[in-house]
Amino acid sequence: MGKSYKWLLIGLLSCAFFFHQADRALFGLLTIPIQKDIGLTDVQIGWINTTLSWTLAAMTVVAGFIGDDANVNGLKALVTAKQVPSEL
Repeated sequence: MGKSYKWLLIGLLSCAFFFHQADRALFGLLTIPIQKDIGLTDVQIGWINTTLSWTLAAMTVVAGFIGDDANVNGLKALVTAKQVPSEL
């Protein structure tokens, strides 16, 4: 495994992390316009935000267990391949 592969992997994971964080930040900024556009009440938008937060927390734990048990290189490739295209 060459040095360039490691830097490529770091770059791809960094891009995936950036888009993941940007997506979360934009939803927070756009909550009010989305709420007004769709016609949701404060309680409904609160449930959406809560569901997103709990899903993220639960999947982080699941990904941690998978990362401990699975092939780490395969997991990195899977996360990178699935995260980057879905966030673009």
